[in-house]
Amino acid sequence: MPDLTSPCKLAALSSLRNQVRAIERGDTSRDVGAPDPHMSGAHTNDTRVQPFGLGEIDSLLPEGGLVRGRVHEVLGESRSEVRDAACFGFTAALAGILSDEGGAGTALWCTRQANVLGGGLYARGLVGLGVDPGRLVEVVAPSAAERLRVMEEALRCSGLAVAIVELDATRGGEAERIALRRLRLAAEDGGVTGLILRPRAGEAERHAGAVETRWMVSAAPSPNLLSSNPSSQDSSFQDWAPHWRVELAHARNGRRGAWTLAWRSEERRFMIADPGNKLPMSVSTIGNSGIRNLISNVA
Repeated sequence: MPDLTSPCKLAALSSLRNQVRAIERGDTSRDVGAPDPHMSGAHTNDTRVQPFGLGEIDSLLPEGGLVRGRVHEVLGESRSEVRDAACFGFTAALAGILSDEGGAGTALWCTRQANVLGGGLYARGLVGLGVDPGRLVEVVAPSAAERLRVMEEALRCSGLAVAIVELDATRGGEAERIALRRLRLAAEDGGVTGLILRPRAGEAERHAGAVETRWMVSAAPSPNLLSSNPSSQDSSFQDWAPHWRVELAHARNGRRGAWTLAWRSEERRFMIADPGNKLPMSVSTIGNSGIRNLISNVA
């Protein structure tokens, strides 16, 4: 049996599956034998920069947005053995945006093994955060060393738009610097955008130069407003608006900032939250407290 464990091979397999689905749907808009334009995440978009679309944030970033083909880091607030729902939600939303137009690019997410404190990726929750599960390759690796190897190879695979890896809290030291440097070089070579998720580690986060940007994310209160139909049991994501406190802790130009962001799932975009949390009354009662169940199917 052929070895299908390589991220590039997994991405190619995902492309073939999508082509088969297109044939089954009767989609004749393109030659199904030709390369899938959705698969070339690093090359289908001419721009190297993905703006947030928010002047308050883009004006602080060196090139007016997140630079593609670079490694960016997202830090949560929980201990290393606990999956941080706010950090996961923000990262998933970023991954959806970075996966090209309409989330059409392929993403690879290298996760830890599920445990009693947090399960695996949950497809329905990812949909609400702009990630198409049909274009997501999940790789589960128990050790940090294995996840780093997978991430490095994924970043060199031009068939991916974005690669995400879960790591433990940084401990600093030469080994840490070398690992991050290898990821940075791999991203530059392959043109794939990398996202690193890990818990905060305080002073050990001084090795900021190896990543293009570093973001610190924590939960923020979501407005607890009644929906237009309080008796409805509909749990769709149409009006879901989780809130996160997001801090730009490092950028290569040295600028920093902090905002409370809301995610508008229907519009697939971030917005600066109203300080008074006065969002439209159509916002449902699904708030940030429920995001863990939406992202992670607890084992």
